[in-house]
Amino acid sequence: MVSSWECKSDFEINKAVTMVSGGFKESDYSDFSGNFHRGNQSQDNYKVGVIVDYCNNPSYAWPIILESKISLNWTGGYWCVTSPFSGVHFSIKVDSDADVFKAAMIVYLEMNNA
Repeated sequence: MVSSWECKSDFEINKAVTMVSGGFKESDYSDFSGNFHRGNQSQDNYKVGVIVDYCNNPSYAWPIILESKISLNWTGGYWCVTSPFSGVHFSIKVDSDADVFKAAMIVYLEMNNA
């Protein structure tokens, strides 16, 4: 199974994970430079912050991985990231250690039908 999320940027995945996990609404985001903006206010009134980097920072990704029972398995040449307990049979094979958290967030999004 190929996910539409696999070709998305880290920013798009981080944004979706934030929204799925109860963070912000779609209207809170207005640019794609790594910043978020609250609501539809004029540029001068924006509150700017940084989106949490679930794709690259284990301190943010790990709680979601544990809570969602996402499995990260090294199979002697690549990472296999799956969700065997969610009823969703979705897995991603990842060649690089750098992409394992991104793959886990893609599995999380698939589990939540995002």
